[in-house]
Amino acid sequence: MNVFQYFVGKPCTIFTVANNRKLTEEQSTDYFVGIVESIDQYGVLTRHFHDNHKTFYPMCNVVAISEEEIISDEEAKKRMEAVAVQQKKPAGAFQDYKALAGLSEQAKQLSQKPAPSTKT
Repeated sequence: MNVFQYFVGKPCTIFTVANNRKLTEEQSTDYFVGIVESIDQYGVLTRHFHDNHKTFYPMCNVVAISEEEIISDEEAKKRMEAVAVQQKKPAGAFQDYKALAGLSEQAKQLSQKPAPSTKT
């Protein structure tokens, strides 16, 4: 279980087998994301960000653990704006300009060759 100790003290999302609770996205984030306090063969104990309440996930129900990054609202806004700018940039028809130049050169060479004779 030593590999799991990497997650202790870090913000993580705990992915579990399906449960019978209907949660909104905000509720899911609140319930499944937290600071990992401990991990052992029995399960994972997390602490919630906003109120320090704790949640225990039995290891038999844990599917995966994903390390997360805590960012400020300002940083989140900057990242969203950067994504929006990237999405607005027109994608070029050709991304490999060297390959395009090579095709252009081949086309020139082919157009300069004499046409095959059709005389018999």
